[in-house]
Amino acid sequence: MRLFRRTKLYLDGTTLGPSAPSDRQGYRHFDFQLFQTTTTTLLVCTSIMADTDTPKTNNTRSEPAAYKTTLQEHVGWFDFDNDGIIYPMDSYHGLRLIGFNVVVSFLSAWIIHLGLSMQTSGKFDTRFRIPVSGIERALRHTQNAEGAFTEEGQFSEERFEKVWKDITAPPHETLTWPDITALSRRNFRKTTFKDWFASTQGWVSLYYIISPSDGKISKADVRTMYDGTLFETIATKRKAKKEQKAKKD
Repeated sequence: MRLFRRTKLYLDGTTLGPSAPSDRQGYRHFDFQLFQTTTTTLLVCTSIMADTDTPKTNNTRSEPAAYKTTLQEHVGWFDFDNDGIIYPMDSYHGLRLIGFNVVVSFLSAWIIHLGLSMQTSGKFDTRFRIPVSGIERALRHTQNAEGAFTEEGQFSEERFEKVWKDITAPPHETLTWPDITALSRRNFRKTTFKDWFASTQGWVSLYYIISPSDGKISKADVRTMYDGTLFETIATKRKAKKEQKAKKD
């Protein structure tokens, strides 16, 4: 009895196409009861991800570096001293600044660096650093043919439109929580558990750090996620909110 089925999972967390190609075999096809149980656990965990307190660290950023690709701009936001190298602690501070709590930021930073350090540097690094200039190498380890990034790491408007139509419901104007859960349900039966979890966690995290008051995320906000400007916007808003709260106190 075959228990597995494979499909493409793209760098930006989407799986396009109604079904996996029939000639691809290999990954687990879970039953729906397990899907419901796992999804519930995931959503409960991520519901406490957003941290209401700004971290007690003052990360100063030097002049912005001249990045060559959109993908480098995306990850470059976490390079606070612009030396071209992202350390696990850089990722930790960046995640704290955009609203994740201590535990989630710590675990996520190490998961990211354990997964990308060797891919991006081409060798084992005992400090698990990620070179910004080598981030495009991570694309070679994913099925990115229909993702929003090109193989060179540049943002493609045409590809983004395809991604947007896949993750949103007609008339494809905004991204909502039901869209994310529907995407998760579709991907669950098409990918490995690990890839499904990473994809769903990514979109759930995006929803919680933006926390739209009307429950709708605009296409413009999702687009800014790709070049990293969304991170700066959220961090700035959180800093301003903290300063206003301090003045009131």
